[in-house]
Amino acid sequence: MEGWHLVRTPGPDKNDIVSVMRTADIMRSDAEFAGIMIRCRAKSALQIAFVVITPFHPRSHPKIAVGLNHSKMQFQAEVIAPGSLVALPNEAEVLAKGAWQSAKELTVDIEGEGAKIHGTVSLENLSGAIAQLQASCP
Repeated sequence: MEGWHLVRTPGPDKNDIVSVMRTADIMRSDAEFAGIMIRCRAKSALQIAFVVITPFHPRSHPKIAVGLNHSKMQFQAEVIAPGSLVALPNEAEVLAKGAWQSAKELTVDIEGEGAKIHGTVSLENLSGAIAQLQASCP
């Protein structure tokens, strides 16, 4: 789990929200990009989200381009209230459990509400972080 942090926060229904987080590469990321968060969801699914400093409007749907090994994938994101989490659609779980585990880093470009945010985050030890997260999910 080196580089990843397992975090438990109280959820709205008195159950903990469990996630793993990794901060951005500050030398190659905009100041507005804080990092990546992968958290537990119902039915053993994972939610992948990027953490930003300045929140987006909760009803907005920013566009996200995720770069991995010289290829990019485009997604329409969902903003999680209060707006500092920009979540990828459910299909991204397959990437986190597959192709991302053999990559060294991920580049992220978030665009919406007039903002353009670029970030880079290391994916080293991702498989161990996901294994630890899934073992800790309620």
